[in-house]
Amino acid sequence: YLRLGDAQAAEAQFIRAVKISPDNMRVRTAMALTHLTRGDPNTAFTELQSLSSQSTDTFADQAIVSARVKRREFDAALAAVDAMAKKDPGSAAVQELRGRVQLSRKDYVAACEAFEQALKIDPALFVAISNLAGIDMIEKKPDQAVKRLEAAIKADPRNQYAHLALAEVRSRSGASAEEIKGILAEAIK
Repeated sequence: YLRLGDAQAAEAQFIRAVKISPDNMRVRTAMALTHLTRGDPNTAFTELQSLSSQSTDTFADQAIVSARVKRREFDAALAAVDAMAKKDPGSAAVQELRGRVQLSRKDYVAACEAFEQALKIDPALFVAISNLAGIDMIEKKPDQAVKRLEAAIKADPRNQYAHLALAEVRSRSGASAEEIKGILAEAIK
């Protein structure tokens, strides 16, 4: 119902679902998000904060971060990331999410720091590598982006996403069609 723009019907369905499964945090989180869709952010964020404090999982926290970023409330989004980090210390995914929030606010230095921290925890976390390469391109450092992506390919030659990202970076940097074709051929080997 939400995708059809009928927040009221969606909320009614979520109320029924919560009655059936009152401990299901995902359903309760989705129900709280209907308040945002209906134009009641105060209720939505109050409910999401309550759900976050009641649970050791980070589903409600992720919803808070996403909603706050969408509303361009970056400090509040980072506060929610901090809450996630307390629940899941040492998580590469939390650091990667922190990087995405910083990237949304165009704080490239802080974003890079967060993505690098995520990679220290999980060196194979390609989304962090990809975001770092994207920042390299924004900062007009295509050679650095190529190095990052080539290192990812060397570490995992079967990573098709790394090959595709490398093809895109090389294409945007003026590589020949033949070179791009070669990179893409490697991706499907």
